[in-house]
Parts: sequence; C-alpha cells; structure tokens
Amino acid sequence: MQPDSPLQINQRHWLFGKRTITLSDQYVAISESSLLHKAETRIPLAMLQANPTYAQSFSTRWLLNSIILFTCALGCVIAGAQTQVGLLYILAAIFLVGMLLPLQRFFLYTTNLVIFRHAQTNEYLLYLWKDNPNAARFRFFIEELNQRLS
Repeated sequence: MQPDSPLQINQRHWLFGKRTITLSDQYVAISESSLLHKAETRIPLAMLQANPTYAQSFSTRWLLNSIILFTCALGCVIAGAQTQVGLLYILAAIFLVGMLLPLQRFFLYTTNLVIFRHAQTNEYLLYLWKDNPNAARFRFFIEELNQRLS
C-alpha cells in the first residue's frame, strides 16, 4: 500500500517511537519501531469490537513530583550562589537528575488514546494515539475501521 493511502496512518510519539497502522479487508497491520524495539503485528478484524473506547489521562502526581524536585534544585542553586558553597550545586545537580524520572513518568502516563477491544474477552487490544498524525486523517481512518468492523 502507498504511504499516502487513506487506509494507512503513520503515527509518531517522541517517547514511544513510530508506528504505521495499515487497514486491509481482513486485518489491521501494525508496524512499530523505536530506539531499541521493532515489531510487526497483524490483528484480524474479526477480533476487534466496533466503536472504540476513548481514554484520556493527565498524570498530576508525576507532574507535581517533577515540579517539587525542580524547585528544590532551583533553591539549591540560589542558595549556592548567595553562600558560595559548592556542595549546594552538587545537591542541585542531584535534584535535577532525580527530576528526570518523574518527568518521564508524567509523559508516559499522560495519554490521549483510542482503544479497540477484543471481541470475545473485552480486553484492550489495539491502541491508537488520538488525532495523530492529524485530526481529519485520524477521524477518517477510525470511521473506515468502524465501518469494516460493523
């Protein structure tokens, strides 16, 4: 299938990599690639329920942890500049490095997904990043997929 085919979408997420989802008459093919991972999956259309679930979350807990650690680092830098104590700069660096994990978790757990469920078990089977690559193309793809599943 051609890359610009309306039955194929290319999704990118800076944290999770790239994926190409191709819709055929019998299955949905997903080709994923990231820095350390490549995979190809085919899901028969008979395994999917029509009418997807929409899931959106905003991970406040991890954002607050990141802000607190950043504030501690900033306080150490300001205190280090006023008191000329080098140990405070080392402490600020530790806080900044420690801030990376909660910040990564914030981006990981903040989602806006469209989820298709398994027809028999009702488990989540196919995840799509909503409005990626753009809202119009994504909506067309979802409508076409829903139509084939009905």
